[in-house]
Amino acid sequence: MPDGQALSKAYEIAEMIAENGPLAIEAILKTLHETSGMTEKEALVFEYDYGWAVLRVKMRRKDQKLFHKSVNRISNVNSSKFFID
Repeated sequence: MPDGQALSKAYEIAEMIAENGPLAIEAILKTLHETSGMTEKEALVFEYDYGWAVLRVKMRRKDQKLFHKSVNRISNVNSSKFFID
């Protein structure tokens, strides 16, 4: 890295990390601490479990939001129009 650019690069990386939720940040920190001294290949295998755990939570939350939107959409339909007098 060129002289004088480390701080701006650190801020750039910090912004990328901050865009993630607390679970993602926790996974990043665990990975950094627990993979210290490992080769890149070993660390990637180890990190895989943490990454998928975070993605599963995100997918569950997305599914819940979609479900609630569908329920709200259905409940807003005027059901009386389906009945014949």
